[in-house]
Amino acid sequence: MPSAADYPTHDARRHTWARRLRAGIRDTQVVLREFRRPLLLFFGVLFLAALLYRVLAGMAQASNPAIDVPSFVEALYLVLSMIFFQAAVDFPEPWYL
Repeated sequence: MPSAADYPTHDARRHTWARRLRAGIRDTQVVLREFRRPLLLFFGVLFLAALLYRVLAGMAQASNPAIDVPSFVEALYLVLSMIFFQAAVDFPEPWYL
């Protein structure tokens, strides 16, 4: 039968928790450092596409006032959803949107 000495003490459990937290932070830093360029490229393309979508929507509104121009945050959300094939808007009439 195990004795009380076989079970970890409260301090040992807290040390294990802190060690796991430090390991998780370290692993996250390693992954982010490894994929820094692809992540920056993805976010750069995302922001440029949202800006372009907003500009093109403004151009479309000039010819058809019924078209709403989304805010930059809405355009960012729309582009992000379009990147992953889940368009949140109906198919637009102007071909360039």
